[in-house]
Amino acid sequence: AVVSTQSGHYGRGDTCEDHGTVPGQCEQYSRFCKVAGVMAMCGKTCQIHPSDCGSMEVNIYLLSGLSKPSMGSCYAPVIENGRVLNSGMLQNGDKLEITCDSGFNLVGEQNYCVLQNMYGPDSRIMQSCVQTGGEDWNGNGKNYNGNKDKSVQQSPCKNWREVIVKGTFNPTRLEVSYGRAAMKQGSSLNHNYCRNPEGAAPVPWCFASDIDLNVYVGMEIIFTGMDPPEDGILRIDTSEVMYCELLPRCGGDYCANAANDPVVEIFCYSDNPKGACSLDKISNEWMQRYCPRMCCAEASKCEETPEDSGFVFDFGDDSGFGDGGDDFGGDDSGFEDFGGDDSGFEDFGGDDSGFDDFGDDSGFDDFGDD
Repeated sequence: AVVSTQSGHYGRGDTCEDHGTVPGQCEQYSRFCKVAGVMAMCGKTCQIHPSDCGSMEVNIYLLSGLSKPSMGSCYAPVIENGRVLNSGMLQNGDKLEITCDSGFNLVGEQNYCVLQNMYGPDSRIMQSCVQTGGEDWNGNGKNYNGNKDKSVQQSPCKNWREVIVKGTFNPTRLEVSYGRAAMKQGSSLNHNYCRNPEGAAPVPWCFASDIDLNVYVGMEIIFTGMDPPEDGILRIDTSEVMYCELLPRCGGDYCANAANDPVVEIFCYSDNPKGACSLDKISNEWMQRYCPRMCCAEASKCEETPEDSGFVFDFGDDSGFGDGGDDFGGDDSGFEDFGGDDSGFEDFGGDDSGFDDFGDDSGFDDFGDD
C-alpha cells in the first residue's frame, strides 16, 4: 500500500484516527505531517488515505517501508490435561478457549491467535491446566500440588514459566538440577505455586524477587543510596530461588535413601541440627545438599533415615598417624617401621634408634661394622 498525503477529507467512512497522547497534540504538529513519525501518530489530522490508516503500529510499519504485521489463521494447540473449545482454525485476534479435565484448573494469561502456531501475548507462555489438590505432601515435596504461593520469608512467588523463558533469574543462585527440572516441566508450570519439579530440591520451592521487610522487624536494616520502600516490600530485578518449607518431611522415599556426601561426611555434624538444616537461611543450603542424612535424622527426625552412610574413618591401632596401614612390625607408634625395636624412623635393622642405620650400632649413615 502507498501512503497518500493529498489534501482533502474522505467523508464519514474515514477510518483514520489520531493517536496523540494528549488532546490537541496532533493539531499542534499538523505542520509536520511530512515527518513519518507524526504521520503515523496523527493519521486523521495528516489525512492518510482510508485504505492505509489503522493503528499506530500498522502506520509505523507502513511508513517505514515494511509490510504490515503478519496476520492469519492459527492451528489449535494441544493442551495437556484439557482441550481447546474453538472449532477449526482460529482467526487473527481470536481468543483461545480452553476447558480443563476434572481436577485441573486453567491458569495463565489469556492467549489469542497471531499467526499459525504463534499466540499472543507470548507463544512461549501458554495457558495450561494445572492440578491442585490439598496441602499434604511428604519427603522432599515432589508430590506437592497445593496452592501455597509464598516462601518461608513470605516473598510472593513468581510465575515459573515466565521466569524460565525470559531468563530473569539469578544464575549464581540457581542450582543446575533445579533449572533443568523446571524447564523440563514446560507449560505445566505456567503458575506461581510452590513446587519441587522432578524432586530436585530438598523441599518445595519457587522463584521470588520481592522481599517483605516486615518479616525482619527484629533486625536493623540499613539502606544505602535508596529510601526504605513505603509499603515495606523490597523489589529486586532478578528472581531468586526461595524455599517454601523449612525441612523435608518424613514419609516417601527421600529420607529413606538419604546419604551424606562421602567427601564431606566428617563435617556433617551440628549441635543444633534444626538450626543448621532449616532453609530459611541461604547458608543452610550447603548442609541440606551435602548432609541430607544428618538433616533427615537429626533435624526432621525421620525414623526411616539410614543409621549411617557406611563410611568408616580408621586412623590405626594406637595413636600413630599412618599406623595400621604402613606399620609392618613396629611395636608401638612407628612411622614406616619395618623391624625396629621401638620408634625408629626408617629403621631397617638397627638395634635401637638409628637414623638410616644399616649397621650394628647407632652410626649416622653407617654402612660398616663399627
